Amino acid sequence: MALTESEKTELKNDILNAIKAESQSVDELVEVSSLDNIKSLPALRGSELVSAPLTLLRKPADDAAATANASATKADNAAALANKAAGMVSDAAGTANQAAETANSAAAAASAAAKQAEDAAAGV
Repeated sequence: MALTESEKTELKNDILNAIKAESQSVDELVEVSSLDNIKSLPALRGSELVSAPLTLLRKPADDAAATANASATKADNAAALANKAAGMVSDAAGTANQAAETANSAAAAASAAAKQAEDAAAGV
């Protein structure tokens, strides 16, 4: 028994209506506040409905976190080197101050010796 075009159209409409009655709109989905126990999300690729694993959505954030951690490690290392350099500068400044004090003492001693030499020469 062959169906007429009218019967085919009616059958198609009945099937579509049955599918629509069983379907759920995205607007009707329950909204959750956490991704706990959720493995994937429905997604459209072109006109095809596909399942998108959450791990794909998390990958850019994981990559950014790894880059941030590497940058933080480099910053920590640079800070340690800067602190070491600051300590070396402080040590060098202390050494320079000691050298200046020694030079000042030597200059005072030389000045006193010159004065004694002048006094001795004046007495001759």
